[in-house]
Amino acid sequence: MAFAPLLLGLLIFLVVFWLRFSKGKIGEEKVATLLRLLPKEYVVLNNVIISNGKSTAQIDHVVVSPYGIFVIETKNYKGWIFGKDYYKQWTQNIFGRRYKFYNPVKQNETHIKALRKLLYQFGNIPYISIIAFSSKASLFVESDQAHVTHILSVTSVIQDYIIEHISVEQVEQIVQFINDRKFVGDIAETLHLDYVYNDKHHYESAIEQGKCHWCGGTLVKRNGKYGSFYGCSNYPQCKFTHK
Repeated sequence: MAFAPLLLGLLIFLVVFWLRFSKGKIGEEKVATLLRLLPKEYVVLNNVIISNGKSTAQIDHVVVSPYGIFVIETKNYKGWIFGKDYYKQWTQNIFGRRYKFYNPVKQNETHIKALRKLLYQFGNIPYISIIAFSSKASLFVESDQAHVTHILSVTSVIQDYIIEHISVEQVEQIVQFINDRKFVGDIAETLHLDYVYNDKHHYESAIEQGKCHWCGGTLVKRNGKYGSFYGCSNYPQCKFTHK
């Protein structure tokens, strides 16, 4: 019975994660459907998971074209979305309730970095970051590092790029290179789920030790407008909080 609270907590986490995962998949399917409408010179790769042996990067969509490589992160969120490039977290506001989520621009920067490392032998290829939100989201976002737009506008953003940087032969080589080194299907999903599960345990372990999950700093009890909470000792450089 001592394990009951732990099992219950794990079950709740898995249910919440699965609900969010399902909503995310709906958004990804919408984007994938729209990307199929692009001309044949654009090659679309969906759900790309690449690994360097130490970590994995799960990329919703990669579009390889003569005009560059478009890396797309889908967020099927509704409500008001607030954020800037340098914010660690962005805010979703739904009827006055605020929810924090990791900055998708930074998230996609990690994806692009992984792709650059994978494709280094192809030289200085332009990478274009796109963050796609649901049409039910109102975007109050400032970003110079990515196109933050709605799902229905993704193909328009892609086709705004008209200067060729990559030959047709290179496009084919890049696509083949990625396909030869990515995880696909059930293997990819299992790896990504394992990563999220392990990250959850790392989070809980850090909290139990009074450590910041993000930077390893010490958690300090503070009082705020809405009650007490624990913040990182490295604030304002690190803005991790835990109630």
